[in-house]
Amino acid sequence: MVKRLFEIIIAKKGLLLLSMLLGVNLAFYFSAYLENSPIFIPLGSTRMWAYTLVVSASATLLYFIALIWASKNLTGFENPSGLAFVSFILGTILFFTNTSQWLEPEFYIRAVLPISYELHVPWYASVEMAYFTGSLFYATIVFLLFALLWPQKDEILKTLAEKLNTSSAQNQKTDDRLLVAVFVISAFVLRVINLDILPPHIEEYQH
Repeated sequence: MVKRLFEIIIAKKGLLLLSMLLGVNLAFYFSAYLENSPIFIPLGSTRMWAYTLVVSASATLLYFIALIWASKNLTGFENPSGLAFVSFILGTILFFTNTSQWLEPEFYIRAVLPISYELHVPWYASVEMAYFTGSLFYATIVFLLFALLWPQKDEILKTLAEKLNTSSAQNQKTDDRLLVAVFVISAFVLRVINLDILPPHIEEYQH
């Protein structure tokens, strides 16, 4: 069992390295939501480093498993780098539309934020870097979602083609249903934006 595990790690060392980077990114991203509390996790403390290490290690393992699964599902996909780019763009949009913490004035990466940061915040703990970690986190969600749907692309395209080739009467009914669905989805999207649908989140209303 252990030998087999080492063989997989050696064969997939590229994915392992990427998983480690994504794991650290996830720990950094979630640390931006931690409150600077002397009781909870003080800046620069052993507890902060322990939190970062545990979250990074756990996320690395999960990402490694997920990327191995995604690489199998995306077999035959011709442009994975293009998919990664599109995923990052969509992930950035999701981050800025489905969270509101980025509006906070001190949205820093607290895992590497110095104890005394009032005068100077290093680039690796800055607000801009926190934005990047959030965008990358949501990009991985988009990428894995695409990997989930890719093996079913033929069925999806076939279903869409069948819907487009229905009779005019059925098309009228479909259009009516589609119109209702658009209104429902639009109302849902308006509720989603900047609310607490995706974690971490804050309350919708400030008191």
